[in-house]
Amino acid sequence: MRRIILAGGIGAGKSVVARSLRLMGYGVYDCDSEARRLMHESEEIRRVLVEVGGNDIFDAAGVIDRQRLAAIIFADTDKRKLVNTAVHQAVRDDIIRWCGQSDRNIFIETAIASESGLAKMADEVWMVDAPVDERIERVETRDSRSREQILKIIQAQRLEEDMLRREGVRLRVISNGKKDALLSELEELVERFTEVLE
Repeated sequence: MRRIILAGGIGAGKSVVARSLRLMGYGVYDCDSEARRLMHESEEIRRVLVEVGGNDIFDAAGVIDRQRLAAIIFADTDKRKLVNTAVHQAVRDDIIRWCGQSDRNIFIETAIASESGLAKMADEVWMVDAPVDERIERVETRDSRSREQILKIIQAQRLEEDMLRREGVRLRVISNGKKDALLSELEELVERFTEVLE
Protein backbone atom coordinates (compact mmCIF):
# COMPACT_ATOMS: atom_id res chain seq x y z
CA MET A 1 0.00 0.00 0.00
CA ARG A 2 1.34 3.41 -0.98
CA ARG A 3 0.33 6.96 -0.09
CA ILE A 4 -0.09 9.59 -2.79
CA ILE A 5 -0.67 13.25 -1.91
CA LEU A 6 -3.26 14.92 -4.12
CA ALA A 7 -2.40 18.61 -4.03
CA GLY A 8 -3.44 21.74 -5.91
CA GLY A 9 -4.48 25.31 -5.32
CA ILE A 10 -7.83 27.06 -5.49
CA GLY A 11 -9.82 26.37 -8.66
CA ALA A 12 -7.33 23.83 -10.02
CA GLY A 13 -9.82 20.97 -9.75
CA LYS A 14 -8.28 18.90 -6.97
CA SER A 15 -11.74 17.90 -5.72
CA VAL A 16 -12.78 16.75 -9.21
CA VAL A 17 -9.72 14.47 -9.34
CA ALA A 18 -10.48 13.21 -5.82
CA ARG A 19 -14.07 12.34 -6.81
CA SER A 20 -12.80 10.52 -9.91
CA LEU A 21 -10.37 8.48 -7.82
CA ARG A 22 -13.16 7.54 -5.39
CA LEU A 23 -15.27 6.35 -8.35
CA MET A 24 -12.29 4.18 -9.41
CA GLY A 25 -12.49 2.54 -5.99
CA TYR A 26 -9.59 4.29 -4.26
CA GLY A 27 -9.72 5.71 -0.77
CA VAL A 28 -9.24 9.49 -0.61
CA TYR A 29 -8.62 11.21 2.72
CA ASP A 30 -9.94 14.80 2.60
CA CYS A 31 -7.69 16.80 4.93
CA ASP A 32 -9.98 19.85 5.04
CA SER A 33 -13.09 18.04 6.22
CA GLU A 34 -11.17 15.69 8.53
CA ALA A 35 -9.31 18.62 10.12
CA ARG A 36 -12.66 20.27 10.89
CA ARG A 37 -13.84 17.05 12.53
CA LEU A 38 -10.62 16.68 14.52
CA MET A 39 -10.83 20.27 15.77
CA HIS A 40 -13.99 19.22 17.62
CA GLU A 41 -12.88 15.73 18.65
CA SER A 42 -9.21 16.14 19.60
CA GLU A 43 -8.61 17.02 23.24
CA GLU A 44 -5.14 18.35 22.35
CA ILE A 45 -6.48 20.71 19.69
CA ARG A 46 -9.22 21.94 22.02
CA ARG A 47 -6.59 22.56 24.73
CA VAL A 48 -4.54 24.64 22.27
CA LEU A 49 -7.64 26.56 21.16
CA VAL A 50 -8.39 27.52 24.76
CA GLU A 51 -4.75 28.52 25.18
CA VAL A 52 -4.89 30.92 22.23
CA GLY A 53 -8.47 32.16 22.56
CA GLY A 54 -9.72 31.44 26.06
CA ASN A 55 -12.89 29.54 26.93
CA ASP A 56 -14.93 31.99 24.84
CA ILE A 57 -13.51 30.32 21.72
CA PHE A 58 -16.38 27.81 22.16
CA ASP A 59 -20.07 28.65 22.29
CA ALA A 60 -22.49 27.28 24.90
CA ALA A 61 -22.85 24.03 22.92
CA GLY A 62 -19.07 23.57 22.78
CA VAL A 63 -18.82 24.47 19.10
CA ILE A 64 -15.80 26.48 17.94
CA ASP A 65 -16.51 30.12 17.15
CA ARG A 66 -14.67 30.07 13.81
CA GLN A 67 -14.97 33.80 13.18
CA ARG A 68 -13.43 34.58 16.54
CA LEU A 69 -10.70 31.99 16.00
CA ALA A 70 -9.87 33.39 12.55
CA ALA A 71 -9.65 36.93 13.93
CA ILE A 72 -7.24 35.76 16.65
CA ILE A 73 -4.89 33.62 14.59
CA PHE A 74 -4.65 35.97 11.62
CA ALA A 75 -3.73 38.80 13.97
CA ASP A 76 -1.02 36.82 15.79
CA THR A 77 1.55 34.73 13.90
CA ASP A 78 2.65 32.79 17.00
CA LYS A 79 -0.91 31.78 17.84
CA ARG A 80 -1.57 30.78 14.24
CA LYS A 81 1.54 28.56 14.26
CA LEU A 82 0.48 27.00 17.55
CA VAL A 83 -2.97 26.08 16.23
CA ASN A 84 -1.64 24.91 12.85
CA THR A 85 0.98 22.70 14.51
CA ALA A 86 -1.66 21.00 16.67
CA VAL A 87 -4.06 20.51 13.75
CA HIS A 88 -1.35 19.24 11.37
CA GLN A 89 -0.13 16.72 13.95
CA ALA A 90 -3.66 15.46 14.61
CA VAL A 91 -4.28 15.07 10.88
CA ARG A 92 -1.01 13.18 10.35
CA ASP A 93 -1.86 10.82 13.23
CA ASP A 94 -5.37 10.31 11.85
CA ILE A 95 -4.00 9.52 8.38
CA ILE A 96 -1.73 6.84 9.85
CA ARG A 97 -4.76 5.33 11.63
CA TRP A 98 -6.85 5.54 8.45
CA CYS A 99 -4.13 3.98 6.29
CA GLY A 100 -4.06 0.99 8.61
CA GLN A 101 -7.61 0.16 7.55
CA SER A 102 -6.74 -0.40 3.87
CA ASP A 103 -4.33 -2.50 1.84
CA ARG A 104 -4.86 -0.50 -1.39
CA ASN A 105 -3.02 2.58 -2.57
CA ILE A 106 -4.66 5.58 -0.95
CA PHE A 107 -4.77 9.28 -1.75
CA ILE A 108 -4.55 12.23 0.63
CA GLU A 109 -6.23 15.40 -0.62
CA THR A 110 -4.68 18.62 0.71
CA ALA A 111 -3.77 22.14 -0.39
CA ILE A 112 -0.77 22.33 1.97
CA ALA A 113 1.30 19.17 1.48
CA SER A 114 4.59 20.86 2.36
CA GLU A 115 3.53 23.17 5.19
CA SER A 116 1.61 20.38 6.93
CA GLY A 117 4.48 17.90 6.71
CA LEU A 118 2.31 15.46 4.76
CA ALA A 119 4.64 15.38 1.74
CA LYS A 120 7.22 13.60 3.88
CA MET A 121 4.69 10.80 4.55
CA ALA A 122 3.99 10.21 0.85
CA ASP A 123 5.56 8.15 -1.91
CA GLU A 124 4.58 10.76 -4.47
CA VAL A 125 2.72 14.07 -4.83
CA TRP A 126 0.27 14.65 -7.64
CA MET A 127 -0.24 18.37 -8.23
CA VAL A 128 -3.49 19.28 -10.02
CA ASP A 129 -3.15 22.44 -12.10
CA ALA A 130 -5.07 24.44 -14.71
CA PRO A 131 -4.63 27.73 -16.59
CA VAL A 132 -5.01 30.71 -14.26
CA ASP A 133 -7.93 32.24 -16.20
CA GLU A 134 -9.86 28.98 -15.96
CA ARG A 135 -9.13 28.71 -12.24
CA ILE A 136 -10.39 32.25 -11.67
CA GLU A 137 -13.55 31.54 -13.70
CA ARG A 138 -14.30 28.38 -11.67
CA VAL A 139 -13.90 30.14 -8.34
CA GLU A 140 -15.93 33.18 -9.43
CA THR A 141 -18.89 30.93 -10.30
CA ARG A 142 -18.93 29.24 -6.87
CA ASP A 143 -17.61 31.93 -4.46
CA SER A 144 -18.20 35.61 -3.81
CA ARG A 145 -14.49 36.47 -4.09
CA SER A 146 -13.27 39.12 -6.51
CA ARG A 147 -10.78 38.39 -9.30
CA GLU A 148 -8.10 40.25 -7.34
CA GLN A 149 -8.72 38.17 -4.21
CA ILE A 150 -8.55 34.92 -6.19
CA LEU A 151 -5.30 35.98 -7.88
CA LYS A 152 -3.72 36.74 -4.50
CA ILE A 153 -4.66 33.28 -3.23
CA ILE A 154 -3.29 31.62 -6.38
CA GLN A 155 -0.01 33.53 -6.09
CA ALA A 156 0.33 32.63 -2.41
CA GLN A 157 -0.35 28.97 -3.14
CA ARG A 158 2.36 28.89 -5.81
CA LEU A 159 4.81 29.00 -2.90
CA GLU A 160 3.56 25.57 -1.83
CA GLU A 161 4.55 24.05 -5.18
CA ASP A 162 7.95 25.75 -4.98
CA MET A 163 8.50 24.29 -1.49
CA LEU A 164 7.60 20.80 -2.71
CA ARG A 165 10.12 21.07 -5.54
CA ARG A 166 12.82 22.23 -3.12
CA GLU A 167 12.08 19.29 -0.81
CA GLY A 168 12.82 16.93 -3.68
CA VAL A 169 9.56 14.97 -3.46
CA ARG A 170 8.41 12.97 -6.47
CA LEU A 171 6.05 15.48 -8.06
CA ARG A 172 3.74 14.84 -11.00
CA VAL A 173 1.49 17.51 -12.49
CA ILE A 174 -2.05 16.63 -13.62
CA SER A 175 -3.44 19.10 -16.17
CA ASN A 176 -7.09 19.98 -15.60
CA GLY A 177 -7.85 22.64 -18.17
CA LYS A 178 -10.85 22.70 -20.51
CA LYS A 179 -8.80 21.20 -23.34
CA ASP A 180 -7.26 18.44 -21.22
CA ALA A 181 -8.51 14.85 -21.21
CA LEU A 182 -8.49 14.64 -17.42
CA LEU A 183 -10.03 11.19 -16.95
CA SER A 184 -7.80 9.40 -19.47
CA GLU A 185 -4.71 11.14 -18.05
CA LEU A 186 -5.72 10.13 -14.53
CA GLU A 187 -6.41 6.50 -15.50
CA GLU A 188 -3.04 6.29 -17.26
CA LEU A 189 -1.26 7.83 -14.27
CA VAL A 190 -2.92 5.45 -11.79
CA GLU A 191 -2.04 2.46 -13.97
CA ARG A 192 1.57 3.60 -14.45
CA PHE A 193 2.01 4.33 -10.75
CA THR A 194 0.64 0.90 -9.78
CA GLU A 195 3.00 -0.83 -12.24
CA VAL A 196 6.02 1.01 -10.82
CA LEU A 197 5.19 -0.07 -7.28
CA GLU A 198 4.57 -3.77 -8.10
